[in-house]
Order: sequence, then structure tokens, then C-alpha cells
Amino acid sequence: MLAQRYPLVWQKNNFYIKIFCSIPNIATGILIKAGSNLFVVDPGDGILRDLNKEVGTDKILSIPDLFITHGHHDHVGGVWALLTYMRVMNRKTPLSIHYPKGCVEIESIHNAFNKVYSKTLPYKILLKKISKHVNFKSKDVTIRPFPVIHKEYLHDGVTTRQVPSLGYKFTYGGLKICYGGDTAYCET
Repeated sequence: MLAQRYPLVWQKNNFYIKIFCSIPNIATGILIKAGSNLFVVDPGDGILRDLNKEVGTDKILSIPDLFITHGHHDHVGGVWALLTYMRVMNRKTPLSIHYPKGCVEIESIHNAFNKVYSKTLPYKILLKKISKHVNFKSKDVTIRPFPVIHKEYLHDGVTTRQVPSLGYKFTYGGLKICYGGDTAYCET
């Protein structure tokens, strides 16, 4: 049974990754802790429940960044719930959402969310579209986005297309965690 394998945890020193769930076409949800910093990768359905159980409201409100590998529902299904929770709990600091160029799903969620809540939103949502694969920092963590191979079938069931997608390498205290999302083998 798939549910018995999760959550998966890896920890060394003050660097920690917890994969709450990663079941194709259902949900993904990953928490990365680097010292006192928290990051969420691919907040699929159920991420709000999992984060509340793992770290609680105050720490959820302190998460500076969400990282999206691609826009499929099992990787972004919890974004709306997370944004709404942060609104209801009166988050004050900006939230950055990093996502691959061409990922219209995140832009659509953001636009719809703003349409509904723009007058009552106590925090800023900063969309960070990634088109270049260069390092950037958040808190004490260096993040390197990299291209991955992720294809999906079109309606004919034969033709495939490359999905706008990225992997991320997180470096903290000399240690690295790399997450590629739904990727085929690639050299990066």
C-alpha cells in the first residue's frame, strides 16, 4: 500500500527534508528545513493539513518561499488552500512563489486568488517566474533551479509535449538536497 511508505524523511545536521506524499496523479508535498528556515516544494492537495501537523500555524506563516516544479494538479493542488490559510491567519510578510516560465497554472491560481481576495489580503504574493537557471538565495540557503525532462501525452494518447518544469537544488551548510519533480533521467 502506497500510504505506508510516507512520510519519508532525510536529515543531516540542521538540513532536513520531509516528503509528506508523492503519489502520481494524487498529491505531492515536501517540506525542507534549513536551520530555522522552512521552504515548501510542490504544495499538492493535503499540504496544509501536513504542515499544520508538522510545524504549526506560526511556522507556516513564516515560510518565505514556495517552489513549484511544474503545474500539474498533484503538485499545485494545495496552493489555494495555503494562500487562503495565510490570509485568514493574517500573515504580514510577503510570500514568494517560484515557478517555471510557461507554468500558466500558477499564474491562473494567483490571478483567481487576487480576484477573490485582493481587498482583504494582508500580505503580498510575489510571483517569481524562472526563465534562467542561475543561483539565488533565500535566507541562508542557495537555490539553483535546473531544467528537467517531463513530458505529457496530448489528447491523441500518442503525441507528447514537454511540460514547463524545473528541479531545484538547495544548498545549506555545505550540504545539498536536490529535487527534480516528475522527471525522466537527465544529466542536470
